[in-house]
Amino acid sequence: MHIAIIENNRSHLHEIGDLIANLSWTIDIFRDPKEFGKANLLKYDVIVVDNMLPGTSGRDLIASIAEKTPAQLFLMGDATNPFFIDDIENRNINGFINKAQPENIVDQLRYIDSKMRINKLAEFETIKLNSMV
Repeated sequence: MHIAIIENNRSHLHEIGDLIANLSWTIDIFRDPKEFGKANLLKYDVIVVDNMLPGTSGRDLIASIAEKTPAQLFLMGDATNPFFIDDIENRNINGFINKAQPENIVDQLRYIDSKMRINKLAEFETIKLNSMV
């Protein structure tokens, strides 16, 4: 699984980096939307965007990339940057992560990874069965 995380808070980046360092995923970390703007959006399976970024909000960044990537898009926030009803109803946002507890990020990514593996296996089996019929 290839993951992009856009987060400008250095202490959160350090905590996240420590938690994901030994995992088998490929993870690219970006500190701001400008840096992320140079990335190839098509290579990511999951993109996690902080709710508060310099110059824009995470929800605005997600809105701007939603049509350009097949990735699952997650908004990350904490008590100082809460999610709103508009976020919950936003079809571009696939889920929410509480960055106040960095271990939640890893748990959420593990769940997404499992879900994607199951979907790929189901798709493969469907194709296999259709070719037999």
